[in-house]
Amino acid sequence: MKNRIQSSNEFGRLRQEKLEKFEKKLGTPLPEEYREYLLEHNGGSPTRIAIVLEGEKEPFTVVNQLFGIHEGPQYNRLDNTYEQLKQVLPADLLAIGDDPGGNILGIRIEGKEKGSIFFWNHENCKTLKLAESFKSFLENLERD
Repeated sequence: MKNRIQSSNEFGRLRQEKLEKFEKKLGTPLPEEYREYLLEHNGGSPTRIAIVLEGEKEPFTVVNQLFGIHEGPQYNRLDNTYEQLKQVLPADLLAIGDDPGGNILGIRIEGKEKGSIFFWNHENCKTLKLAESFKSFLENLERD
C-alpha cells in the first residue's frame, strides 16, 4: 500500500473479541478490508490525506482522522461516533473518519455498495461516493 498510516494503534491494538462485539451491536459484520485495517491499525491517520475527486486538480477535502475501537478520546472512537450519529446518518452508513470541517467519511455496511466509501456533508446531509472500497480509498489519497 502506497499510503502509510500515522498513529497506528495509538490507543492500543484492537482485539478480535472487541471487534466482534461492535459488529454484533451493528447487527452486521464490517466489510472485510475495513475489518483488516482496524485489526492492523485501529484508527490513525493516512500520510496522504487529500481527497481529490475524479477530473479535478484541487483537493475536495482532506482526511482529519480515522476512528478506532479503543478506550482513547471519544472524538475518535468508532463506537462513540456510531452512537452520536446513528440518528442522522443513513442507516447503512457507518462513520469511520472525518475531515477538519466536521464532515464524515463513511463506509456502507449493507447492501450492494457494501464496503464503498462516502463523504457525508453535515450541513446538508448529502452523500458523495468517493471509492468502491476502503483499500482503493486509501490508495487514491494524495499529498496535500
